[in-house]
Amino acid sequence: MDVHRSLSLLQFVKDGGLVPSSEETLKRESIIHSLKKIVQHWITKVAWQRKLPENLIRDASATILTYGSFGLGVHNSESDIDVLCVGPGFATMEEDFCIVLYNILKGKPEVSEINCVKDAKVPLMRFKFKGVAVDMPYAKLQVTSVPENVDLLNPMFLVNIDETSWKSLSGVRVNQCILQLVPNLENFQSLLRCIKSWAKQRGIYGNLFGYLGGIHLAILSAFVCQTSPDACLSALIMNFFNTFASWPWPTPVALQDGMMPVTPDVTEKRNWIPIRLPCSPYRCCQSNVTRSTFNRIRAEFLRGHRITQLEEIRVSCDPNPTEYADIGNVDSEPSVVFYWGLTRCMGINVTSLEKDFRDSITNNYRGMPGKMELSTVPASELPDISQFPTRKKKGMKACWKIPEYDQQRIPVYSRHLPNYFIGYVASEEKIC
Repeated sequence: MDVHRSLSLLQFVKDGGLVPSSEETLKRESIIHSLKKIVQHWITKVAWQRKLPENLIRDASATILTYGSFGLGVHNSESDIDVLCVGPGFATMEEDFCIVLYNILKGKPEVSEINCVKDAKVPLMRFKFKGVAVDMPYAKLQVTSVPENVDLLNPMFLVNIDETSWKSLSGVRVNQCILQLVPNLENFQSLLRCIKSWAKQRGIYGNLFGYLGGIHLAILSAFVCQTSPDACLSALIMNFFNTFASWPWPTPVALQDGMMPVTPDVTEKRNWIPIRLPCSPYRCCQSNVTRSTFNRIRAEFLRGHRITQLEEIRVSCDPNPTEYADIGNVDSEPSVVFYWGLTRCMGINVTSLEKDFRDSITNNYRGMPGKMELSTVPASELPDISQFPTRKKKGMKACWKIPEYDQQRIPVYSRHLPNYFIGYVASEEKIC
């Protein structure tokens, strides 16, 4: 059943446009490839302008690293691209990045709407490349050449990093940590797509507005994947809401990586929803959550938890089977009727109920399936078979409630199939 529901969720995500087409993905990969070539040309030009030794000019290199939704593999056709430009120590932010690289990009016919945002918390260049929005901050490492796939979790590359570069590196480092720590990448990506869609639909997505940003949802989703490593998608979604609807905020959420922070983050005390970054220095994600937005977020966690319960349809009785086939006829087979008393029948999808029920009773069954019909009828239209003519007794009728646990009950078995259990006869002479 969980597998079936997970497949339905994946189809829902696909039908909702949350998964990009192969053409869209190839387009973004082509953009990344083009930006890498442009950045390599840029750093060679900067090295030459700096009049570095010939061997350093020849070996100079910079690179582009992805992060955000594209870096985690959860982008869609409308997502922008977050990339980090990583250069060697001789290439400065003020002159080489914001002027030299800016002018190179501005002269490219594929680039439009370019703007250098210097006064942001993390300075970056913002532009469109072939119509796709790109955000590109800059970080410089104290090296003369940056490998194409530099490992920013390697402490060797993090020596003497300036504060601006450190902030710029954070997004990529967090992405790399998450991808290393989740036990099943595909499950994590599917869960995060669903949770982001939910947050947007419920109006609680957007760090700028005091709600949850992409990085917050990514860490929360990764946390659930770590605590339920073998769960399928539907179970992960249930666990997500079950976990955070009852989470004892402001206890911080932290991924398990075998490393513990040396000292608690002082921002945790004034953070309504503290979520720790999964890499050193293990600070909390920047958050704009206030008391009012916290209450709204928590209410949505609780609402999600209620909706994802397994027993959303309230059934108030035990199954009540009764045989009605002509057992004496060798050409017929015994048939059993089950009645469920439902407190509410409005909005019940009988087709869906029948499919779920079939999937449940045939789970791991290898034989030939039997025939079954399912329908909903009001109590006034129940057939006479519900009165159990085969065991008529004075005052006997169907019991549409669960007997008290201490009530004496006598088991009733089939007359024709001795090992087939039908139900109980209660002390009040009601079959339950």
